[in-house]
Amino acid sequence: MEPRLECVHPVLMSRDVDNAIRFYEKLGFVLVGQDTPVMPRYARMRRDGVELHFQWHDAKEWDYPNDRPTYRFVVQDVDGIYVQFRESGALVDAKPVTETPWGTREFHVRDPDRILPRVSGLKNPLPTPASRDSRREGTPLYTLRAIAAAALSGEALSATNAPNRYSH
Repeated sequence: MEPRLECVHPVLMSRDVDNAIRFYEKLGFVLVGQDTPVMPRYARMRRDGVELHFQWHDAKEWDYPNDRPTYRFVVQDVDGIYVQFRESGALVDAKPVTETPWGTREFHVRDPDRILPRVSGLKNPLPTPASRDSRREGTPLYTLRAIAAAALSGEALSATNAPNRYSH
């Protein structure tokens, strides 16, 4: 069997891992592990198929130019997740759901450590086979939508279902 990558678990910097745990619990994440029961310096949280890790970092490591990561949760129902997050009280520092020029609906949240998670889904469905004939497959937008649709459906993107950049 060929070795393969299974998934990615981002490890996010945190000044206060307990505070990060409380914030992400409001977003529906469940604590699945931490290094110590009191004042943890490392924790793992999970919701649905997403796992995040949080690691304590000293205040000196937060000074500029150290940048905060941005990460994206891909979902089917952006508006539904927005309502869940809003009702949890966690959307204190958030931007509302918007449509982007690159074909997604998304909103942004800022967590207590100023890390910016984005929640994103497709704005328009992929072209149907009939409408696909009128556009050249392999354009950046088509490729982006194919990859996003595969990610949303859990389907692996392979040579048999990936857009062919050389077909007309």
